[in-house]
Amino acid sequence: MTLPKKPLRKTSSAAGAAKPAAKKTAPKAAAKKAAPKAASRKSSPSSAKKSPGVAIKKPARSLAPPKSDGITLRREASRKLAMALVEAGLDKKADRIEVIDVNDRLDYTDYVVLMTGRSDTHVGAIAQAVENQVKLEGRHPRNDARRGSAWIVLDCGDVWVHVFLDEARKYYDIEGLWMDAPRVELPEEMRSMMTAALISPPFALQNDDEDEDEDDEEDNED
Repeated sequence: MTLPKKPLRKTSSAAGAAKPAAKKTAPKAAAKKAAPKAASRKSSPSSAKKSPGVAIKKPARSLAPPKSDGITLRREASRKLAMALVEAGLDKKADRIEVIDVNDRLDYTDYVVLMTGRSDTHVGAIAQAVENQVKLEGRHPRNDARRGSAWIVLDCGDVWVHVFLDEARKYYDIEGLWMDAPRVELPEEMRSMMTAALISPPFALQNDDEDEDEDDEEDNED
């Protein structure tokens, strides 16, 4: 009597066939699980920037003032010198003072200052006051005219000063040579001093009047 053959287990073959499939699908599933983590890691900086709750620190700004170059410092010094010389001329009742900015037109000076005296003695007194002020500033001016002339020029380096008699100033017309050059506006106090100089007698005449008064007093005492 022959025994019936055992039927083959189809489940074992199916399980064996399913195992490779499971091996193939395992990397895909792991990649799918790892993908959100990688995406979340990449997106975290951008999301931190866009989120309103995160404060982003900005680099602190430097509070140091900008450095001035040498040209600017020299220009400021020459302008200050010009104003000091104008004030020295006003102390001697100089008239028609004008400050011309020639920085972009001349290479040997920045400002030209014009002044007018009412006599040759007055012109000399104004020029002497300007020269004294330049020396106080620590400079040594050059004078190309003698006292008693109608036109005295003082070379003060970055500032040139011209002191005229009225007739000489009209004749040489320095203002006309620099008609297109900018003028420096004088402060209100200096302008008022020039107006007062027009009303009062010039320095030289004041000295003459004082000398005459002293002579009269001496005569009366005798």
